[in-house]
Order: sequence, then structure tokens, then C-alpha cells
Amino acid sequence: MIGSPGPANMLMLASGLKFGFRRSLPFVFGVIISKQFIIWPIAFGIINISNISTTVHEVMRYVAAAYIMFLAIKLYNTKITAASLEENPPSFLQGLVVHPLNPKAWLMIATASASFIPSTLSAIEALLILAPTFFVIQATLHPVWCFFGSWIAEKISGTVYERLFISVIMALTFLSIFLIVATG
Repeated sequence: MIGSPGPANMLMLASGLKFGFRRSLPFVFGVIISKQFIIWPIAFGIINISNISTTVHEVMRYVAAAYIMFLAIKLYNTKITAASLEENPPSFLQGLVVHPLNPKAWLMIATASASFIPSTLSAIEALLILAPTFFVIQATLHPVWCFFGSWIAEKISGTVYERLFISVIMALTFLSIFLIVATG
């Protein structure tokens, strides 16, 4: 699931596309670190977002959708040109908010914890497995999405395909927003 097209990966792809790989790295690292904000509370059994209350879960879904839409629009309104050098890419701090607001990320961690961590392990042992595992997988796959966006940008910048590709990426991002809200 970490490598599958979802809100975070579409945002990293779009950031790489519009701002380049190097300029997008702070955002990528923020997204990678942000998953730890979910892993720790779930591993310790402190927070399971689906068990807190249906109201909290509903609010989280809509806040997540709004935040991802904000980032998608921010990325959509720039072009794959030298002009993007004048604009700021999403920041490390903006990346830190992506996963905690993403219901897919909560579900992924809760599912991994329930499916792959034996119930006989302590919370600390579970954490020592989950946290580095997700970190390594994310540190491997998330930059690939960003790099792919940067690579595509080199190929289509200034061509007729530029606007089409951006529209497809943003449509996929908006589809993920729809799925967040509709499947809650």
C-alpha cells in the first residue's frame, strides 16, 4: 500500500513534476516522518481512530480531504517551467501533516499491526518492528514517486502533454479525495 497511488504519492509525484526532485525532498521527508506520528500511538494502543468515535473519524476524513485538496490545488496552479523556481514547493512542515490527516494511512498501520504483529509481542516490540519497517519502505518508495515526477517533467515541460499530464495527476488526486470521503 505504501507504493500504491494514493493522496501522498500523487502529491509527491506532482511536487517532483512541478518543483523538481531536489526541491521537493523536504516535503518527501516530512511525509515519511509523518507516518511515525500514526505508528507510535497505534503500536502503543493509545489511539485507534476508528474506535475513538464516529464523529472524530468523520471530522478527520473531511479535514484530510480538504488538506489534500489544498495541496493539490497549490500544485495544480503552477507550471512545469523555469517559473516554478520562483514558487515554493510544499514544505517539510506541510509534509508532516499529510499522513496524520490521511485515513488510508491510519487504516494501513492498524491493518499491518493487526495482521503482521503477533499479539504476544509487547507494545515496544511491536513499535520496534513497525516503525523502522515503514520508515525504510517509505524512504525507498516515496522518493521514487517524486523522482518519477521530476523525470516526467524533463520530458514534457513546455509540450502539449504538460497540461494533460498535470490534469491526469490532479484528477487522480481528487479521485483519492472522493474515495476518502465516500468510503469512510
